[in-house]
Amino acid sequence: MIQAPKGCLTTPKLWALRFGAFGELGFWRLGFRQAWRHPLTLASFACAAVSVRAGEPTTAQLDFFENKIRPIFAGNCYKCHSPAEGKIKGGLELDWKGGWEKGGENGPVIVPGAPEQSLLIKAVRYTDPDLQMPPKGEKLSEAQISDLVAWVKMGAPDSRTTRPAAAIAGEYGGNGKDHWAFKPVKKPAVPTVQNDSWVKNDIDRFILAKLEANGMTPNEPADPRALIRRVYFDLIGLPPTPEEADNLLNDDSPKAFEKVVDKLLASPHYGERWGRHWLDVARYSDSKGQFDRRRESSIYPYAWTYRDYVIKAFNDDKPYDRFIIEQLAADKLNLGADKHALAALGFVTLGDHFNGNPNDIINDRIDVTSKAFLGLTVSCARCHDHKFDPIPQADYYSVHGIFASSVEPQAKPAITSASAGTSYQDYLAKRGELDGRIQNVTTQIVTTAFGDYRRLAAVYLYATEMPVKEREAYLSQYGAAPDLLKNWQRLLKAGGRQPASVFGPWNFLSRIPRGKFVVQAPRLLAGLDNNEKARQLNPHVLQAFKGARPRSMAEVAAIYGTLFARSDPAWQGTLATGMSDAALRVLPNRQRAQVFALREQSDMLEMVHPGAPARAPVLFDSPTPKDSPIFIRGEAENRGAIVPRRFLEVLSGPDRAAFKNGSGRLELAQAIANKSNPLTARVLVNRVWLHHFGEGFVTTPDDFGNQSLPPSHPELLDYLARRFMEEGWSLKKLHKLILLSATYQQSSKNNPAYADKDPYNRLLWRANVRRLEFEPLRDSILYLGGNLDLTVGGHPVDLSEGTHKSQKRYAAFLDRYGKFQLPSAPRRTIYGYIDRADLVEVLNTFDFASPDMPMGKRYETTVPQQALFLMNSPLGIEQVRNVVERKEFKEPNTDEDRIRYLYELFFQRLPLQEEIRQGIEFVAAHHPPEKTVSDAPVIRPAADAIGQVNKRQRQSGQPATSRPPRKPLSGWQEYAHALLLTNEASFVN
Repeated sequence: MIQAPKGCLTTPKLWALRFGAFGELGFWRLGFRQAWRHPLTLASFACAAVSVRAGEPTTAQLDFFENKIRPIFAGNCYKCHSPAEGKIKGGLELDWKGGWEKGGENGPVIVPGAPEQSLLIKAVRYTDPDLQMPPKGEKLSEAQISDLVAWVKMGAPDSRTTRPAAAIAGEYGGNGKDHWAFKPVKKPAVPTVQNDSWVKNDIDRFILAKLEANGMTPNEPADPRALIRRVYFDLIGLPPTPEEADNLLNDDSPKAFEKVVDKLLASPHYGERWGRHWLDVARYSDSKGQFDRRRESSIYPYAWTYRDYVIKAFNDDKPYDRFIIEQLAADKLNLGADKHALAALGFVTLGDHFNGNPNDIINDRIDVTSKAFLGLTVSCARCHDHKFDPIPQADYYSVHGIFASSVEPQAKPAITSASAGTSYQDYLAKRGELDGRIQNVTTQIVTTAFGDYRRLAAVYLYATEMPVKEREAYLSQYGAAPDLLKNWQRLLKAGGRQPASVFGPWNFLSRIPRGKFVVQAPRLLAGLDNNEKARQLNPHVLQAFKGARPRSMAEVAAIYGTLFARSDPAWQGTLATGMSDAALRVLPNRQRAQVFALREQSDMLEMVHPGAPARAPVLFDSPTPKDSPIFIRGEAENRGAIVPRRFLEVLSGPDRAAFKNGSGRLELAQAIANKSNPLTARVLVNRVWLHHFGEGFVTTPDDFGNQSLPPSHPELLDYLARRFMEEGWSLKKLHKLILLSATYQQSSKNNPAYADKDPYNRLLWRANVRRLEFEPLRDSILYLGGNLDLTVGGHPVDLSEGTHKSQKRYAAFLDRYGKFQLPSAPRRTIYGYIDRADLVEVLNTFDFASPDMPMGKRYETTVPQQALFLMNSPLGIEQVRNVVERKEFKEPNTDEDRIRYLYELFFQRLPLQEEIRQGIEFVAAHHPPEKTVSDAPVIRPAADAIGQVNKRQRQSGQPATSRPPRKPLSGWQEYAHALLLTNEASFVN
């Protein structure tokens, strides 16, 4: 039974806020006077006790520091403010936390939580000409400044607690190699125990041996009804029906519970439950986060194919070693005719796009690969040797070369065949119409920005070199628009690889003094083939200047005029893409928004249309794979020695071979999935144990390095890891072994003496009471109401049912002109659309895993918004209406039987006599409100949201969304709602 959390303010007045519709008297008669003594405490989520220790940074905050802030310091500050670099200007050290806390000659430079009061923020903003960092005009980018402000605002979390010493800097890289996790997995002897009668399998011997060594005994077995509820939520994330619970109770055979386990493992809903656990680790999202607005939409239109791949892999019990290899290198495998496994590569490709920064994208891929499969924070070695684990910076760039030698094709391969049905024909018609609109708008914006660039490129280019007073007449003479010249000037000065690939020769030739042009220009052009920068030039540009000997910039402009007019389709496609990207830099916001909206709609059509072919978010090997150099201090421009592509030294030895098969992804996957790898099986077993018991052997499932706490049961962890590999890397066999143990089947009854000795239950003398995550909570509410669509797989749906108002840039434009929208449907939560940059509010409220990083263990908070959602959301209110309309509820003749039915449906147990009495009194005391709900004041946020949805739907030709029914709840509906709000409905006992 669930007791009220200690310290919670569960008062009648608090609950009267919700139940005021029928008066405080009715609420009081339900028995809240006895709430503190009674096992059914209707107060769980109303308690606003957040159990986070003040001042202690979270893992997410430290990850933000490592990925965003440390590289800024290392790349821009250490050279002047680090003892290890030999300089401490102004007495300020920025290479460790104590340095900036102490400050320099002007005192502390950071005030945690107060960026506006921090000298460092003032310095990087360049608002004071006498205080600028970095100096000499090397101002940080706006994104870097924003990251620093956000970091200071969150309290400046910093993991660099030790002052670096220059004397030992070069010796680092081998520290911590004796750590237990880097040693081979052994097969420990199964211990002997005194109470052998309690043991059901070898897991119990390891657990019991440790309990007996500490003078403790395990709890008695759980009540069968509590056990069946526990195993149903653990394996499929849904409650058992009353009939399913009765089947177990009425089965007296020794294997009754084993049959339940086998049934659930064979259920297609098992893959949905455990697939979601893996998607947390894979930082799954249907959107790109910080996307490059010039070249792409914010949407991953085919991310859902990876989600469906994961669900199917779990349902099929795909061997875990094969699961690893497919997610890293499915394109390198012989898949035969069935190409669905290509979708597995979404594990790599579905991360944040970091505004198109390739090295940040690669860092994210290294991070997810190392944390998910190895439980290592390899990305911490991006700027320097890892501070805690034996991962030198060279190892990071060995893996960097693997992902840098892999490319994402623009056209994704189809993994389903096109259908000849009406749905596919409708898709083709809409695809053709949208492509035509995109082509027309793209042509229009380029013409608006640059005129007839194919015909007049030479005229505009040469005009940029002319005296200002002569330009207008010259441009008008040749039919060019003088007011567009500023856009051409911006185009030539624009940074980035694409403009440089076309206009590189123009820019370096224009720097030659006029009197030396005839001599120097041919010399520069003759060396193009051997010039490092020239390797970035487009091949068509190189060919155009091959053998050219221009005598002036006018002749260079003429070469460009000929090149731009060339009719080669490949060249014109490249040129059109570059010019349209450039146009987006110079056009007004409204015209840019039109282009962005069309791109979003193009990908939204692919995502939501039932006739759109499913495609895989793949990665292929580059045709020219190459090793990466070490980026000194993480700076891409400051390159050190080139390191070969290969696996981590700590896991494969100093003499490991370099990877030669293409990018090396397949060899990397095979090294991770190798049985000799000491981490892979341990990390996976720990993840499974975590989700069955609420805590893993290792409490940091994504970090098995030197900073992690030792495992609670190291011998059992190794026993299970070894057995897992020997049994074919089968997850379902691992589940079954765990679930059939006496350890798993214990009750959660408290023992005060044991709680004092082992307050966190690390020795597992009882089962842990666990709170349901949002997915099983929402799914079970829909399931209880009989309204849950149990279809497995498919396109994403809108979890907000059209009420979510996006805060993203250009969202209003999309709302106004968006023709294709996410559908709403009562599907399982795993099929909800996940927007990395704009999560639906309810997901944040209920501690959903951040899609910005791998998250093997979710944070758990208790905040008032959770209670308010369950109290007032249509999700709960409408489903309790459905519950009391069910035939099984209406058939009983007595109130006692109806209450028994609700308890069995909601809690999988029978009510106590006291609970029956309270329920009868509650329903009898209910009085409908004097005002009809339609007369009550309108709740503005909900009304505004529905109004916005209706407006959008009218503009796109869709029927308007009607307001939800506002009929007041009956007494039985209020009672069912009250039961839904209990701790017992939201926890697994």
